[in-house]
Amino acid sequence: MELWNDLYIELAEKIKGLNILGTVDNIQELSNIRNPKDRDCYIVKSDNENIYRYNLKTNQFVNTNQTEAGGLKKIEWVDLWHEQVSYLTTELPFPTPAVFLAFNAVDIADRSLLAQEVNTQIDCYLFFETFSDTYIGSYNQSSALEFLEQLTELHKLFHGTDGENYSKMRRVDLKREDSGDAGNLYRISFQCMVYDNSASKQYEDTTVNDISIERGARPTENNFNAFDVDCS
Repeated sequence: MELWNDLYIELAEKIKGLNILGTVDNIQELSNIRNPKDRDCYIVKSDNENIYRYNLKTNQFVNTNQTEAGGLKKIEWVDLWHEQVSYLTTELPFPTPAVFLAFNAVDIADRSLLAQEVNTQIDCYLFFETFSDTYIGSYNQSSALEFLEQLTELHKLFHGTDGENYSKMRRVDLKREDSGDAGNLYRISFQCMVYDNSASKQYEDTTVNDISIERGARPTENNFNAFDVDCS
């Protein structure tokens, strides 16, 4: 299990859009697909016009919406945050608008069998370079304000949602960040619950054919096993 890797990929897919190999008109057409790759999926439209994401690797349907399926069209780049905007001349160049993700644990509660419930803060750094002017009356104000529109779209995309690797997502902060002379940088923060059982022992499902139970000795104070169970 790779929890944080899966969480990052799920969020990145929601922002950039799903890896859609194609569309089909009905579920039966999926039987013709061969050799699926991990995370490859088709979009299936049902009769009532709901949209379902079908993961070919897990053979599962997940009800989604058009925004999640198509992503935020104007976002050009999604990556993990490590202060890239402060090192534009030395870092890997990237197009903008760009969204960078960072994870921080706010609170951790222990659960059974080494599992933990993690109250996680997810910081979305929205970076945008533009020479347009935002002041009232500027001739290119509309293009400059597209940056603020993307803040709204990020909020709509995540606030109040549940995912495969998180639940109870809600916005908790919105703040402008210092980016020097590099451009516009805002941080919109969400909190969600993440159930992390990656440290727990993982068991594989198996089929038990026969169970044999043998009566043992009467239990004593130091021996509480009344039966020996042999599963084969």
